[in-house]
Amino acid sequence: MKKNRNHLPRKSHFPLYGVGPVYVAVIITASVAGILLSQSKIIAYLCFPMVKAVLLMIGILLIAAGAVLWVLAVFRAKIDDGIINNHLVTSGVYALVRNPIYAAFLSACTGALFICGNLCLLILPVLY
Repeated sequence: MKKNRNHLPRKSHFPLYGVGPVYVAVIITASVAGILLSQSKIIAYLCFPMVKAVLLMIGILLIAAGAVLWVLAVFRAKIDDGIINNHLVTSGVYALVRNPIYAAFLSACTGALFICGNLCLLILPVLY
């Protein structure tokens, strides 16, 4: 059987980046805008002193969880290699979460909102 020497490797059907950067940019922008508007007293600031410490702890945990999720998705699972080789990654963190990078940024942005302490801003993660 004769081999076709002009055959190029099959192009991946998976996009390398897709809509992810747009989604991440939108939630980061909305989170930063919400925090700045809250700190500037442009939007209402609602917080009860007895829950401020709890919100701070939850926020720190969410940011830490987001960072761990991102590191596991990007460095341990090697998703870029899977995309380039047209292989669906289903091991590691991808066995638990289908889109761990999006989930990582969602977690970190939500954590930042919790740290801000304005209960009015907690509508944003629902919109995300």
